[in-house]
Amino acid sequence: MLVLLGVLMTIAGLSRPALAETTEVHVIDLSGTIDLGIAAFLERQIDQAQSSGATAFIVVMDTPGGRVDAAISMRDALLATDMPTITLVDTTALSAGALIALATDTIYMTPGAVIGAATPINGATGETADAKTISAVRGLFESTAEATGRDATYAAAMVDPDIEIAGIIDQGDLLTLTASSAVEGGLAAAEIAGLNDVLNDLGVDADSVDIATPGILETISRFVTSPTVAGLLLLAAIGLLIIEVTTGSGGLFALGGVGLFALFFWGHLLAKLAGWEDAVLLAIGIALIAVEVFVIPGFGIAGIAGTVTLVAGMVMSLLGRNLDYAPSGTLRTAVLTVVIALVGAAIAVAFSIKFVFRNSRPQRVDRGIMLRSTVAQGESPSIRPRKWLNFFDGNERLERSTQSVGDSPEEQPSDKDAPATD
Repeated sequence: MLVLLGVLMTIAGLSRPALAETTEVHVIDLSGTIDLGIAAFLERQIDQAQSSGATAFIVVMDTPGGRVDAAISMRDALLATDMPTITLVDTTALSAGALIALATDTIYMTPGAVIGAATPINGATGETADAKTISAVRGLFESTAEATGRDATYAAAMVDPDIEIAGIIDQGDLLTLTASSAVEGGLAAAEIAGLNDVLNDLGVDADSVDIATPGILETISRFVTSPTVAGLLLLAAIGLLIIEVTTGSGGLFALGGVGLFALFFWGHLLAKLAGWEDAVLLAIGIALIAVEVFVIPGFGIAGIAGTVTLVAGMVMSLLGRNLDYAPSGTLRTAVLTVVIALVGAAIAVAFSIKFVFRNSRPQRVDRGIMLRSTVAQGESPSIRPRKWLNFFDGNERLERSTQSVGDSPEEQPSDKDAPATD
């Protein structure tokens, strides 16, 4: 499975559209919600621009915001590069988008564009975050503005409504700047018509520049890492592995389960939600459970350790790498997703056994292994019914099974051997 994940990651790296090495600037489009998939996309594009010798990195932005942890990753990547970085705010750079824009060396804005309004929101309730979170995010905005030579007070007022700037914003309101006010405040360099004006200022022919956008792999990654899809993938993968253990299909269901796990981890690795250590935990967990099922009878230390390791790997892959700024309730959501997947898979398998496999003919058991040594000829083993077995018609099957062992046709007395009756 790890080899498959490595191949998928390699394909992801090779199949992204590359700009020609002669391109002087590298332009990317950031539209829509900021999430970890977009963060990974920006980081890969920065690496690609540096390796191609680009002289500038331009972000064309139109976003209402998104995850704080994703924005922090993007901010760090922009601040770390030696290339000149530019943001063109084409309509909106709100919330997380404002932090990303502040992390670039130069900001341009189109007429009618806005930037700001970055108070963190509790993702679970939709309400404004607590004072501690607001203070932490405000510090991030202030330090980012200082790192790029901007007024930190403006950045703080975007996050904290308690900040007041005379003649600009009153206490109790969040700062949102138009293009002209951003230029007056020193946050933006100029108000311009569009990307072509930025390229002209840099002395670059607009026709020679390609705009990189998230491709099919990024789209799949963002789809796979959505909470609902991630939960369904885990549910299906676990269910297939359970069916493999209970039916012994020769590896077909196991292959499907491992394939779904690989898809799940590939998407989360690409989005940098999961790390290779999570995939290793998953592989160890599956291996321990396999040892318990196929090598060691019963369910003991190996099975328990495998289950714990498997669950830990799945939960960690859903958490991300920056828990301090992850959306509120991320840990609870991750644990619930895994628990629901486990319970759902068990229920699905139970119903499949009852309604799909109920009419399948049980395999004939060699009567000479255990029962013959303990059951006299012509006798049926005494097995007490269990109520929970009624769901699977198990008591009826046990009765048929014991009759076939104790009263097999070849051992039953024939009518002509029966004693005569008057």
